[in-house]
This record gives sequence, structure tokens and C-alpha cells, in this order.
Amino acid sequence: MRWHTVLWWLLVLQAYVAIPGIGSSLWSWQSAFDYERLLAGWVPGETVPPLLTGVSYWRERWPDWVVEGIEGLCAKTVRWGGNDLDRRFRDLEDVVRFASIASRCGLVPIVQVNMARGSPEQAAEWVREVVVEHGFEIPFWSIGNEPDLWPYQGWRKVSPEEYVREWRDFARHIKEAVPTVRLVGPDISLAPFRSLDDPDHQAARWLRAFLAEDGDLVNVVSVHWYPFRGNETDIALLLGEPRLFTERMTRLRELVRELTGREIPVAVTETNLTWNWKAHGPAAGDSIFAGLRLAEIYGRAAQVGLLTVNTWSTWGDNTLSLFGWFESTPPRPTYYALLAYKGFAGRLVPCGSELNTVASFCSYSEVDRSLHLVVVNKGDMSLRMELVPHVTVGGGIGSVALEVAEEGGIVLPPYSIASLVFDPVNRGVSGWIYDGESGQQSVGEGSVSH
Repeated sequence: MRWHTVLWWLLVLQAYVAIPGIGSSLWSWQSAFDYERLLAGWVPGETVPPLLTGVSYWRERWPDWVVEGIEGLCAKTVRWGGNDLDRRFRDLEDVVRFASIASRCGLVPIVQVNMARGSPEQAAEWVREVVVEHGFEIPFWSIGNEPDLWPYQGWRKVSPEEYVREWRDFARHIKEAVPTVRLVGPDISLAPFRSLDDPDHQAARWLRAFLAEDGDLVNVVSVHWYPFRGNETDIALLLGEPRLFTERMTRLRELVRELTGREIPVAVTETNLTWNWKAHGPAAGDSIFAGLRLAEIYGRAAQVGLLTVNTWSTWGDNTLSLFGWFESTPPRPTYYALLAYKGFAGRLVPCGSELNTVASFCSYSEVDRSLHLVVVNKGDMSLRMELVPHVTVGGGIGSVALEVAEEGGIVLPPYSIASLVFDPVNRGVSGWIYDGESGQQSVGEGSVSH
């Protein structure tokens, strides 16, 4: 037995000991994950994306209390990427730890190879070692991070034309080493307030070049979305951005079809209200407005038909993280935005309100024959609302309306997120509501008028 094989099993044993709850489940996600079957059962824009909710794993090790918190989210994907992954190829101990956490939390992994400072040969060998030699059948691999911003991150400067040639070289080497992997890219950071058809939009230029030259090799088209600098104070501006998200992502899916001639899943592999990890105030990643915005973004992503959306980050990146540095700090509002979509699956049901300060999204599950609603009150006033399902001729739920009620109904506090399960037969509602003042509060069966 070779020395590195012995080292490998010692590292696996270390992961068993260091991360409680791993045990025999270390490889569980590998046998359970069937990407083609998931895609076959998904109709973008009509059914909930099977991998809708995602989180991010960066350079910091998650403490066990963070792992437990993510485990409770029931999110679908985790991306191990960012500019730190462009510094070097990570060692085997890091891979073991990451894969163990992904398995425990039931997360499908997306892992980034080092493009900024690595070579195609190094990338291919790293993927081969992880997947073939050591058995981590990680299904998704991305190549590099935000190449359009490399000079600002201390890396070399490349043109879009140089980048697409290099990406293709990396992709071919990786595919030759491990033909079964699925490639994700280009992880360009879009300028949200610039049209994708604007000839002066630099990121759009990179994106178009990538799709035209490398669209035949990529399996998932990925972008990053950070709309604000972190110092904005206009609440209406902050909470109005999700409408722009829908416009840009709809156009992105069209652009993919136009430039590649085929339907390729689209993902947002990084997003938050801002990229600024030092921000404080309304536009910071730990504000209630970041939580409200993210709750709406996930609903809109489902409607647009995005494969997954990975919020940045989970832990260790100051105000951008779902959790603070210490266990004693309550989870941030963005955590509850993700939690609101736990159980959100099945057919998308049209859902709306006459109030422009209310965003609502609904899915219908054939499994328990219930409606799952996510309702975001973006206004500074408390609202009392009633859920009114509209039945189709065949007896199914055609749509759901949220109507203002004088009595009964559900009370939505100002700036709040509600995750509700509605039984159409008994007209009972259960779930919870979160707001920045009171935290998470349960909604009981008696909270809705009949």
C-alpha cells in the first residue's frame, strides 16, 4: 500500500472524529445524486428547480455549530470557490473536510479549480486525484473565479479573448482526465444596473465571448450578482432590485440559447445585497433588507428557471455571512431567507397581492397535497392578510391571492419574511414569520380566518 493511500485513510478517519454526525453517511450524497434524472423532472419556470437554494464554503473551516445550522436549512448545493481558491490548489485534508460537511448537510458540491495561478495540467491532476484516486465523485467543477476582476484581486490581467482560450484549455484537460465531470462557468461578476445588451457593459462582453467560444463545453452557465456597494441608504432602491434581477436573468437565459444554440442551465453562484464585507447599515449583508431581498430573489429565481443560487457567504466573511463569528450571535436575516424555502418544491403556483410592498411565491406539493408560500412584507407597515386559493375547473389549485383582511388572516409585521404551509382542504395554515425586531415566531392553525 502506497504511503499516500495510508495518509488518505488517516485523513478520512480524522474527518470522522473531527466532525460529529458524519459516520457512514460520508458518501451518501454520491449514490443519491442523479443530475440527469433531476433535470428530466424539472420544467424551468413551471416547477421548482431541484437545486434552488445554495450556500458558499470559503477558506474558513465551519465550526460544528455552523454545520448544524446549515444542516437544518436543507439547502441543496454548496460552492467551494472565491478568490481564495484561485491562490492555490487545496490539499487533501481540506477536500476531506469539505466533502464530509457537504455529505452531512445533504449538499451537492460545486468545487473551483485554480485558474488565476494554476495551469491546465495542474487542474486536471487535482480533479483526477480527488475524483478518481480518492473517490470523491464531486459532480460540478468550475474553472477560476471572476476573471474580469482579476487585476483588482491582485491577479494577472487577461482580455476576454485570452480568457476564453485559457478556459477551453483547462476544460479539455479536465475532461480528458475525468470525462464524467460537469463544468461550470464563467463565474463573471455582472454589473446589475447595466443591460446585457449594452456594448459598454464589460462583464457582458466577457460573458458573450465565453458563450460564443466555450458554450459547447460548459454544462452550467454561472454568474455572480452583487447589486450594491454597501453604503446605500435608499430602502426603496434596495428592495426594488429583485425586479431587475428577474429582467437580467430572463435575458441571460435567452442569451445562452442565442449564442450556444442550446438550452444550458443557468446558476448564480454568488450573490448578496453587496460585495462589501465591511459594510454596515441598510445595504450591509447582515441587514434585514438583505434578508428580505434574498427571500424575494429565491422566489424569482424559481420563476425565471435558474438551476441554483448560492448566497455568499456562510461563515467567516464578516457582515456577508449567514452566521456571525460566534455561536452566541443569532443567525442573520439572510439565514431565514434561505430557511423560508425549506420544503418549497413541486409545481409553481401563481401567487400575488394587490400591494406592491408584498412579494409572494407559492409551490404545490403532490406528496402532501399542500401549498408552501413564502411571503415578504417589504413595507414599513404591519399587514393583515388572508390566503385565498382559486380552484381550477379540474379541482386543482390554479392560483393563490393574498388579500387584505379586516379581521382574522395572518399578521405580517413590517419588514418580515413568512414561510407558510397551507392545507387547501382544511384551510389551515402553519409555519413561521421572521422580522428583525421579534425574530422567528410560529404561526398556528388558528391564525387564518375560514
